[in-house]
Amino acid sequence: MVTRAVRAAALQGVPHVLLTNAAGGLQKDWPVPSLMLATGHLNMTHQVAPGAAPEGSGSVYSEELSEALVRAATDAGVELESGVYAGMVGPGYETAAEISWLGSLGANAVGMSTVLEADAAHGAGMEVVAVSCITNPAAGISTTVLNHQEVVQAGAQAARSFAALIVGLVGNLPTDSMQV
Repeated sequence: MVTRAVRAAALQGVPHVLLTNAAGGLQKDWPVPSLMLATGHLNMTHQVAPGAAPEGSGSVYSEELSEALVRAATDAGVELESGVYAGMVGPGYETAAEISWLGSLGANAVGMSTVLEADAAHGAGMEVVAVSCITNPAAGISTTVLNHQEVVQAGAQAARSFAALIVGLVGNLPTDSMQV
């Protein structure tokens, strides 16, 4: 169900997709809020997206779009981290033990979306780029109890930077891939 929109967009010939999410951060030195370009992901949902490309088909995330996003961040003066996003089932926050395990697997951010959508879009032939808004330190990283209000507040604080990235990305898209 969560992949329906990207699959429909692909059927209409949309060549690119920018996926966004709110995520818990596993890097103690990243401030909240931070923006992170996904360089890869860990699918911990135990699900395979309809139409996902077969294993070993290369990176889900477009190098060209990632470079365009980095240029957009530089042009806008927006600090952009990069790292691996771990997609979990949810709907609850992860435990400190799960965060420790995800960190040992190379995750830099964790959330409850994006991986199935990215896999489906990539499998449909779309170029994919994803940005996580690090809205809170993940469980075990933070010394306080996680709450949804801090997620909403951090997202609001990052809105201008996020908008600048999106506008800049559109301006940096390769001209040969623009559709009229």
